[in-house]
Amino acid sequence: MRINTEYRKGIIFLRIKGYLDKKSYKELLDEVNNIIENFGITNIVLNLDEITKIDMKGISSIYFIYEKLKKYKGSIYLCSNNNEVKSKLKKERLFKYINEIDSELKAFDLIKI
Repeated sequence: MRINTEYRKGIIFLRIKGYLDKKSYKELLDEVNNIIENFGITNIVLNLDEITKIDMKGISSIYFIYEKLKKYKGSIYLCSNNNEVKSKLKKERLFKYINEIDSELKAFDLIKI
C-alpha cells in the first residue's frame, strides 16, 4: 500500500493505492495518528479510488479513524469511484457513520474551517 498525503485549507487528503488489508492497515492508522498528534489536523478525506483490495481489517481501520476523529470533533469523508470497494463498504454499513463524497473538491464545501 502507498499513501499520498496532501494538505490543503485545513484538510488532509490521503490517497491510498494498493491493498488495505490485514497486512497494511496499520500503516494507515500510523499515518493518521501522526497527522492528528503531531499536526493537530482532524479533517481527513480518504480517497479510495486506487484501492485494489480491501478486507475487514481495512474496513475496521477506517471505522477506527472515524471514532478517533469524532473524539477530536473532526470529520472524515470517503471518496471513491471504485464500485467494488464501495459495495464492500456499503455491505459493512460504513456509510452509516462516514459520509461519502463523489470528489475531493466537495470536501471544501462540507468542511468549514
